[in-house]
Amino acid sequence: MKYQRSKRRLFVNFILLGALAGTLFWELAERLFSYLGIFFNLGLGPVGFDLHVLALGLVLNPGTILGAAGSFFILRRL
Repeated sequence: MKYQRSKRRLFVNFILLGALAGTLFWELAERLFSYLGIFFNLGLGPVGFDLHVLALGLVLNPGTILGAAGSFFILRRL
């Protein structure tokens, strides 16, 4: 799919959905491996800001990046 200004919302939503799916799959993989006795953690700590009223944080792991990249390539092929 060619990037068009009118389809920006679809593009952003698809990338975010891919990042969320990648994060969930990576978390499941980490838990499965820890259950099998193999412990690893490749995530970056929470990155965000705190306004003393509202705090936002984002935890990145390789699954997030792979999911976003995968959804980008899938969307480009459509």
